[in-house]
Amino acid sequence: MKITLVVMGLMAPILGAAIVTYQAGDELHVWAASGLNMRKAPELQSEVIAAIPFGAAVISRGNKTINEYQYHSQKLTDRGTAFDDKPFAVVLHGHWVKVAYGGVEGFVFDAYLSSWAPLSDPGVFTSVSDYFKQVCDTAIYLERRDTVTTLGTERIVFSNGAYVSSYFHTGGFGFQMNLPEYSVEEAYLLLLHLNKQVSGIIQDENGKIHVGWNAGGFTLESYRGIVIISGEWAC
Repeated sequence: MKITLVVMGLMAPILGAAIVTYQAGDELHVWAASGLNMRKAPELQSEVIAAIPFGAAVISRGNKTINEYQYHSQKLTDRGTAFDDKPFAVVLHGHWVKVAYGGVEGFVFDAYLSSWAPLSDPGVFTSVSDYFKQVCDTAIYLERRDTVTTLGTERIVFSNGAYVSSYFHTGGFGFQMNLPEYSVEEAYLLLLHLNKQVSGIIQDENGKIHVGWNAGGFTLESYRGIVIISGEWAC
């Protein structure tokens, strides 16, 4: 499996809750790159009764609150191999939820689900801003960089409340994005989906996820219910 990276932000009321909350009847999408196993009972050792492919939609039969996500989650370790062929392990937090898919009902681990759908073909690299431009109704530019030099600051607010601030200078570029009511798990899986050539994925003792890409890298963390992704690269 090759790795991907994502960053996002928000500074306005969110118009659609992410996987930190959902209700029975909600449509959720699978973000596990190799697909997600549906099990007979809510435990990892239970019998697999269906295999749900990446990107498929399931219907939730259960509910989840922000309090449950923040304080009562279970842990599962996601393992893979990055573009540099180095193995990585990231601890994901979530719950077992009963879902319906293809006429079958069973349990899946919801850290691999999102109310947002993945792109059908993100290619080798798609920026997080371009992802939201495709899945959101509108993108409002609060500030644009110079069209001639391509330098300066760029700030965008999307219809889902996401806010992105990027800066470009002669020595490189960087950005910071925040997304309230969005889970770290969703952001992590989005990063893996959008960028197939990231490397050096490390999760520190505080839960921060660090991902290398070209002459720089990303840091992904959560602060008071807001997912923050930042990154900087040298030219």
